[in-house]
Amino acid sequence: MQTVPRGFLQNRLRDLIFCCAVRATGNFAATDTRHATKSVGPANRQRSPIRRSPGIELLVEGLFDYVVLWQAGFHNVTCSMGNHLNGHQYRQLTEGRRTVYLAFDADTNGSGQQAAHSLACRLREQGVDVRRIALPDGHDPNSFFVQGGDARQFQSLLEAARP
Repeated sequence: MQTVPRGFLQNRLRDLIFCCAVRATGNFAATDTRHATKSVGPANRQRSPIRRSPGIELLVEGLFDYVVLWQAGFHNVTCSMGNHLNGHQYRQLTEGRRTVYLAFDADTNGSGQQAAHSLACRLREQGVDVRRIALPDGHDPNSFFVQGGDARQFQSLLEAARP
């Protein structure tokens, strides 16, 4: 039986997600997260209660946000593709006791935060504990890490998240 080199599957998954993102958007984003490992390397992958706890989910808008958080060690992450959760995702998020952290874009026009507010209201109606992460102005999770943020700093944003 042939063994798979360590990291091979993770790299293939990251490449697949990148290709899906390019197909979905029709172009390459300004930041290619396949090369964003500088700021989210192994030194920044510390274990934390939020990253590994069952019943806790991080919800982001886009695939690049998903990939960069996964690379940083936040594996309880789901991508909503904007404010468009599919029925399966919505049911999963509303089943049982769950805390959902919304890490939507801090757009200058406020669209990301409006989408987060709308989704938070829908989830709360179903009894979900929802917390909104306050990213720096003009950032999404991807740009936060690419511009020098690290897992420890993002963890601080999670801990400061408010209902």
